[in-house]
Amino acid sequence: MTTIDDTEILARRIPLDGTLNVRDIGGYVTLDGRVIARRRVLRGDAVHLVDDEGRELLTRLPLRTSIDLREPDERTSAPDRLNEEARLVSIPLFTYQQNADDEAIDRTEFNSLDDVYRFLVSSRGAAVVEVLRELSQPESTPALVHCTGGKDRTGIVIALLLSLLGVPDDVIARDYEATSLFLTPAFHETILAGAEASGRDRASFVAMLTCEPYLIHDVLGAVRESHGDVESYLVAHGLSTAEIEQLRELLLEEEGVADRKAPAESPATEGVSNV
Repeated sequence: MTTIDDTEILARRIPLDGTLNVRDIGGYVTLDGRVIARRRVLRGDAVHLVDDEGRELLTRLPLRTSIDLREPDERTSAPDRLNEEARLVSIPLFTYQQNADDEAIDRTEFNSLDDVYRFLVSSRGAAVVEVLRELSQPESTPALVHCTGGKDRTGIVIALLLSLLGVPDDVIARDYEATSLFLTPAFHETILAGAEASGRDRASFVAMLTCEPYLIHDVLGAVRESHGDVESYLVAHGLSTAEIEQLRELLLEEEGVADRKAPAESPATEGVSNV
């Protein structure tokens, strides 16, 4: 089992004012000894409070695409506030529909994270594929994949991406669990207050804020049970083998290459984590 301590996880955070949970997924080592390229894909929470200093940091990255997994009402009440160079792509994971026959879902009807995750894996594979298709295009990266807290919708998409690229399950689960280091009590209180205002039971909703590693292990297990492996699951939902190869070519490097490409605190990337 690979051990990743809090220090390494904390070093992954991009210090973007107005956000809590924007992190680089680069640097993880795959089962075949390659490394996820740094600063190609970020995972994160909502970015509607990013200020001018934060936008300048993203310009230096340079951020090219923001993939927003939130629903229309979330985007309306808290729209992305990023630099003009970033292309905004909306892929609402809960209500994504390829055609009129797709099941319409009210996300407030879910009573547990297990229910949420089972639904997303069983019914929204096409939406996950749409995200990965965006990331497979060289002109799309560096990219940010985000939702409101960067935990559930973003967590599942990033878990499936990391698994496709060959990152071990325990590392993927640790990356998911790490959200607990970043989302503050004040953030949780805001979410709970919103749930209460919509008529949901506050006490039962508290469990929806957890990020236990078993949840992602269960997601990966469900995918393998139904399709054999993550790659077959994604192909079954529309991702082509060419797009998979593009993702691997774009996001995987030989060990040591990423370190040579990312000198510490260079003028162009000062303030952006090297991990």
